[in-house]
Order: sequence, then C-alpha cells, then structure tokens
Amino acid sequence: MNSYSVPAWLLLAATVSAETVTLSPGDDVQAALDTAAPGDILVFSAGTYPGPLTVPPGKAGLSLKAKGAAVLDGRPGGAAVGPVLVIQSDGVQVTGFTIQHARAGSSAEGIKADDDLNFGTIDGLQVRDCRILNCDGPGLLVAGDDTLVDNTLVSGCGGVSITGDGTRLERTTVRATDDDAVVLAGNDCVVSRCSVSIADGTGISVTGDRAELLSNSVSGCTGGGLVVEGGDFTVAKNRLSHCDGGITVGTFTVLGLVESNRVADCRGRGLLILECSELVVRRNVFERCGLEQSPAVHLQASGCTLESNTVRDGDGNGFLVKGDDNRLLRNKALGNLGDGFVVTVGAGNLLESCTAQDNRGEGFQNDELTTPGDATGTRLVACKAKGNRRDVAVATAFAELGVSFATGGNDPGNPEHQPEIDD
Repeated sequence: MNSYSVPAWLLLAATVSAETVTLSPGDDVQAALDTAAPGDILVFSAGTYPGPLTVPPGKAGLSLKAKGAAVLDGRPGGAAVGPVLVIQSDGVQVTGFTIQHARAGSSAEGIKADDDLNFGTIDGLQVRDCRILNCDGPGLLVAGDDTLVDNTLVSGCGGVSITGDGTRLERTTVRATDDDAVVLAGNDCVVSRCSVSIADGTGISVTGDRAELLSNSVSGCTGGGLVVEGGDFTVAKNRLSHCDGGITVGTFTVLGLVESNRVADCRGRGLLILECSELVVRRNVFERCGLEQSPAVHLQASGCTLESNTVRDGDGNGFLVKGDDNRLLRNKALGNLGDGFVVTVGAGNLLESCTAQDNRGEGFQNDELTTPGDATGTRLVACKAKGNRRDVAVATAFAELGVSFATGGNDPGNPEHQPEIDD
C-alpha cells in the first residue's frame, strides 16, 4: 500500500485558527498580506486594488477571496510594475478576481508563484474563478507541485506555464496568447474540459508521465494543437481545428492511449507519432488535414496499434507508416488527394481489414518514396480498395496482398495501373 505524506504547509495551516479580514479599495493591502497569519482569509470588497502585491513567505494556506467585482490592477496610473500578484507561500488560494495589466518589469506575469523570485518552488497553489487579462508575460507562471487552476480565463497574455507534478487545469479558457497557450512539465498532470484558441504557438503541451488530456477544445494555433511526451498517457475526446498540426506524440513514449479525438482543418499532420511502445490509437477522426501534401496520420515509430480510425478529405496521403511491427486494423482512408495507405520504411507491418476508397492516388502502396525493398514483410489481410484513381502500383513489394478490389474499380480506363493479382 502506498503511504501518503501530508505536506508540511498543510499541517501548519491546519494548526492555526483562521481569521477573516475584509479589505476595501484604498486600504493598505500589502500591509494586510504582511501581517496575515497562515490560514487567514482576506476578503476583497468590490473595487480596484493597485499592484504589485506579494504574499510573502510564511503564509501557508492563506486565502484571498473577491467579494463582488474585485480587480487587481498592475498598471495603476499607467505605471509599469511587473507581476501583479506574487505568491511566496505554499497552499495559497486565489478566488474570484480580475487580475490585469501586468507590464514589463523584471517580469510581467499576472500571477507568479515563486518563493524567492528565482524559480523557487511553491506547492499547492489554487486559482479559481479568476480572469487574468492583458499581460506582457504569462498569465500564470508556477514552479511547484499540486497546482490547481479551475474555471479561470487567461486572455491577452503569454499563456499558462506550470512546472511540477500533479498539476490540474479544469474548465479553464486560454485565448489570444502571444506564445504557447498551455505548457505543463511534470508527472500526473491533468488538463480537462479546457478551451484554447488563437495561440501564437502550441495549444496544449504536456511533458511527463501519466498525463491525461480529456475533453478539451483547441483551435486557431500556429503550432500543434496537442503535444504530449512521456509514458502511460491518455489523450481522449478532444476537439481540434485550424491549427498547424493536430496531435503530436513525442519522443520517450512508453504506453499510451489516443482515443475518440476529432481533428479537423489542420494545416499539417492530423496525427504525428515520433516514438512509441505499446501505443494504442483508436476511434479517432481526421478531416481535411495535410496542407502541402502532408499525410493526415504520420506514424514514424514502431510497435503501435492503430484501430478503427478514419481519415477523410486530406490534402496528401491518408496513413503514412515509417517503422516496424505496427498493426493497422479496421482503419479507413476516404477521399484523400494522395494514397490511402503508404508503407515506405520498416519491417513486419500489418494492415488488416482496412478500407481505401475514392483516394486520388493508390489505395494501398508500398515503397513509393524509397527504393523498393526498404519496407519489407508488409502484409495486407482482408483489406478493401474501391474507387481509387490508381491501384497498387508496386504489388510485388507486399509480402501478402490480401486486397479485394470491389466492383466499380480503381483507376478506370488506365490499364497501366491495374492490379497484377487475381481477385
């Protein structure tokens, strides 16, 4: 049985009787923060409070709560002051504020959690029901474990950057960022039911083991929509559109599941897999991806299973395989401008019960881009090809050619491209 160690900051906050202090615009807020005891509750009445403000060390479990429309403004009188709110204690809770106008100084974050202003770690920060607006730097910059961001809007900032284990982003919107929108580095991170849009970079990037990216919406990013690197991850039920790329599974990947995602109108690849071991990709849909003839699904790895995925109306090839011992089962490539399925490099790949229909190129292709023989032992079992402009041009490169060429034919009227096999 795993033992659980209670954080020291939580034990300290629990031993102190909390006092509630109500603040109003014009009060010396910094003095109240300096004299507050661990676990105290500071309630901010409606109004505007000038920054910068700092929660100093030794205030574990302090709670800052907005009552009504309370605004922490980092540009009082138009002056630039750097971060609006600096957190230097563990377990601080920030609830209900509008935090705005972080401007260039030594740094320019909406909220910065840093115990010594030199990337010291702060654990257990909670940000709920806040609006972080118009920052020259990140809306939220945290180094520490167990950060929670819930039901919060970050807009017109440099995004959200959190380094530490156990981060949770839930029901949060990040939009109009001039950098990557969400960057998390650490194990056991969860991003759930979040919305990311109009980012000058990647939508959501997570590096670490056991990440979960669930039911998020990502659109309008100049980089990839979702990028995950690590082991034992789950990427499921996300919706992506109008990004440079869709989903990227990076290096150092062991185990993982990519399931029931929908990727549409991406300017590059809908799915790029750089490395995997025991990765399962199933029941995903990729539509209108592959600008400049990039494949919609690019498998540049070995030992993966792709099952029941659909690629349709892409600008290039549907599925491109460059790796060993991959299994493609019951996948469909429909109406793409290139080939349906292409295996160019690798040994021992299996395509079983796959369908290629109405593609402009081959239904199934082996060794199209390299010298014949580089993709050895590729097997086609119980696959179907119908209505493709051309057919299997390099039939002898397949170790097994189990393809049914359905009525209606492939490449009508061009005997040069007819299959050299029996039906």
